[in-house]
Amino acid sequence: MYLMFIGVIGSLMACGNTENSDEYTGKNLLVKDKIDVGDYLFNADKMETVEISGKDLLRKKKVELSTEILNGTNIDLAIKPDDYNFGFSLIIYSENGGIDMSSNLEKSVKKGCTPKEDFYYQMASYDFDHDGKKEIIIAGGNKKDTLELCVFQLDLDLDFDENEPKKILEINDGYKSYVNEKDEICVIDYKDNISVYPHEKIKK
Repeated sequence: MYLMFIGVIGSLMACGNTENSDEYTGKNLLVKDKIDVGDYLFNADKMETVEISGKDLLRKKKVELSTEILNGTNIDLAIKPDDYNFGFSLIIYSENGGIDMSSNLEKSVKKGCTPKEDFYYQMASYDFDHDGKKEIIIAGGNKKDTLELCVFQLDLDLDFDENEPKKILEINDGYKSYVNEKDEICVIDYKDNISVYPHEKIKK
């Protein structure tokens, strides 16, 4: 069965106690028993998200979501196959136009931005610092040993020709991620080690 998810995730578990830290990267490395954090590549309480498998994209299926990023301001997120080839796009739409974010994925795609059959692709919105303005997350991975994840801030004018989304965090590690009660991004690797990206390390 091919997986296609649209929804809002419930409460998630915390990361636990820090065992050691990597001051250069700002990551805290932990080792815990395997935990259930959710089914998505990126999981967070109260996020809005869409996710689709590479198999479904190759079958010309798509997923879309409308989300309010600021009071009264909506954008649309869409993951959809290209019309005339086997590539696909991850698009942020505003009333001023759209921008394709697929160039931020490398390991999760084949040449020509063709999806990999056993991979998944996700777009989400989540307010990390609770300032009322949501950030945008894009992710690709196979939920086994590969995860690419980027967090973006949008300029309030939503004019992507003048102000492209600003990348404030990039992760190329692990296979699944979630947000803990401190709004830190926690990334789990195949050995169940957890790397923690503290909120203050997300550059703004």
